[in-house]
Amino acid sequence: MRGWSSSAWVVVAGVISGVGACTAPTFRPLHPRRAEADGQQVEIAGADLRRFVVEIDVRGGTAPLRLEGAWVWTVGAVDGAPCARRGAARSIAPAPAAGPDRAFDAQFDRPLLDLLEGPSNLEVRLASGEGNARCLSLPLSGPDPDLAWTLDPWGQNRPFVGHAVTLWFPLGTDRHSDGADLVLLRLGRWWGPVRLGAGTGVGLTCCGHGDPNAAFAIPIAVGAEIFPLLIGRVALGLGASYQVRPSWFFNDSSRGFELVHGPVGSIELAYLPHQLRGFLTGPQSGTVGLSFSVGRWLPDGGATVLGASLSIN
Repeated sequence: MRGWSSSAWVVVAGVISGVGACTAPTFRPLHPRRAEADGQQVEIAGADLRRFVVEIDVRGGTAPLRLEGAWVWTVGAVDGAPCARRGAARSIAPAPAAGPDRAFDAQFDRPLLDLLEGPSNLEVRLASGEGNARCLSLPLSGPDPDLAWTLDPWGQNRPFVGHAVTLWFPLGTDRHSDGADLVLLRLGRWWGPVRLGAGTGVGLTCCGHGDPNAAFAIPIAVGAEIFPLLIGRVALGLGASYQVRPSWFFNDSSRGFELVHGPVGSIELAYLPHQLRGFLTGPQSGTVGLSFSVGRWLPDGGATVLGASLSIN
């Protein structure tokens, strides 16, 4: 489950750059995270959770400095000695810096996300050219408001990218048959507790040979969702959208192309794969959802349709 949940977060957070293609999905601390020793200051400058990188700045001191290692550990866990934890960075790479500052990128692996679910510290071993080494500890994640992070440049209203599979079941109509939609891309942004988005994909009607309702559709939907109830890692969501479905009917020459459209209301039970303390909380941290919906497809008197969807956002 841990490996699956990490992968789910990568799907959610890793594609933020697809919404802002020129902007790396980097978190910045709202308040400084610093530690000092022997005239040298170490500061956490940022974190790119898409690449599992923690950005570290080192300032001060006259002797040449080396960042020999970095570790993340959950506070209170039995996880070895300081600067010898299991959650070690697999590489430390210098980053371009100006003036007296030196910047480093500490590259971790996917288990970093599991460590960030609870209160955690970043430990670094800083060595000088004289061979002296110091182990410094800085707070990384936790529920304390002083340990909050913000996402550049979106703040708390981050963008999201999602995918979904929906099964449709028309009721009491001879104009439509059961079908399935694959929503290939869904884009949007959070505004407080509300998720606004639009998506599109492909749809096919499931029907027998020669059925006049056999159709290919391009579903396009615009809508909003709100999550008024959150219990642990489960959230309840309510949604409303309007869907436009350009449809091509294979076996009915009298219909041919038809623009099907109408409103859809839904209720969703969402699971939250990660709760990254101080970074993202609640549904904004990403959801895997099962939703049930009811819609009205127009024109020609309309048809009531029921739907069931599995989504990742």
